This record gives sequence, structure tokens and C-alpha cells, in this order.
Amino acid sequence: PDDGLREHGMLDGVALLHAELGEDLHGRLPGEELHEVVLEGDHVGLPAAEREAVVEAIRAHRNGPVKLTIPGPLKHHLINDWDNVTRDLKVVPLPRAPNVEALLDQYVESKASRTPAVEELVSGLKTYFNRSLEAILLYTQEQPAVKEALAGGLPPSAVFGAEHFLRLFVKLPELLPYTNLEGNSLTLLRARLEDVMRFMVKNQAAFFTADYVANPHPASPGGGRQG
Repeated sequence: PDDGLREHGMLDGVALLHAELGEDLHGRLPGEELHEVVLEGDHVGLPAAEREAVVEAIRAHRNGPVKLTIPGPLKHHLINDWDNVTRDLKVVPLPRAPNVEALLDQYVESKASRTPAVEELVSGLKTYFNRSLEAILLYTQEQPAVKEALAGGLPPSAVFGAEHFLRLFVKLPELLPYTNLEGNSLTLLRARLEDVMRFMVKNQAAFFTADYVANPHPASPGGGRQG
């Protein structure tokens, strides 16, 4: 498991490490089988009936009440992003300015006090974004252009901006059930994540671009995320 994910107390380090390119953002984690994500070692050898019962329990846990409310203006950006990339065969110009790191730095600066909780949230979001971008946040049409953009070795948070960062918030409800947070802690995390999205709405003119460019590696149109 990746210590970079675990150290923020936000993910057990398993789910994203099992992710592989080739899955719809709105579906399961790429390449994921529920028993592969949670059951390790001897548990994999359970009899089929027992394994299925455990898988059903995991599925129920995963589909628990972890919901994020995405503001209407951000939904609009998601739709425009989908249209640009999958229908018009365009991509976000990279590198983006402001990038995700700058966006989150501005979020911290917008707070009356720079509390450890805010710092941990921002650090965790950067880690999530950097680990998950290529695995679960890309459309098929943009994958070659993204690989080129990352060829220099910079982390995704230093290259990409609000357009790709917003996709993470769509995926987070699927990832949060794998955390060790429960009850009030999970409720508080949800409130903080929604606060970040409200900040993005307030500054959307500065964070989002409408000037997508022609995809240098166009694929067939028709929508759908990786796979």
C-alpha cells in the first residue's frame, strides 16, 4: 500500500492501487473486483458462497450514505468539459494556470485562520488527485495528450487545473467508503469538501477555462470515459 495515501487518513491505500486504466468515471473503480479491493491473502480462498456474502457486505458498505452535493454551476462545467473532450475532440490546454496546487493554496489563503485541519484537507486532496488522475479521471480521448503533458515528471497537481480537479469530486463518493472515517468525522469531511467546491464556484471565472484546444491525438467521438 502507498504510504502517501495512508498518511492523510483518507484512504486505506488499496482501492486506488488496484485501479487500472479502462473504466467509466461513473462506474466502478477501474479493473476493480470488490473482493480484490478489500479481501487480501487468505480471505481470497474463501468458499464461493462465503466469499459472495462478504462481497455483498462490502458492496452495501460501499454504497453507504456518502454523498457530496455538487453545486449547479460546477455541474455545468462538468457537462461542458464532457462535450468538449468527447464530442468536439478538444482538450484542456496544458499546463493550466492556475493549476490545482495554486487553486488549493488560494483556498487555504481564503480562510480566516490556517488551521491544521485545512492544511490536512488540502494535502489529502492533492494526494488523491495525483494518485487518481491517470487511473480514474480521464476520458479515453485525452489519455495520449495527458501522458505527453506528464512526461516531464511534474505531479498532476502542478500541470492540471480546475477542470480535471472537479472530476475528482464526482469520484470521491465511491472512494470515501474505503476510509477509516465514520460518523461525525465523515460528516465533517463532507462539509469541508463541499466548502472547497463553493470556493471553486465563487472563483470559477479565474479557475475554469472555456478555451479548449484541438486534441492532437483525436479518437472517435461518442463519449464515455476510459475503456
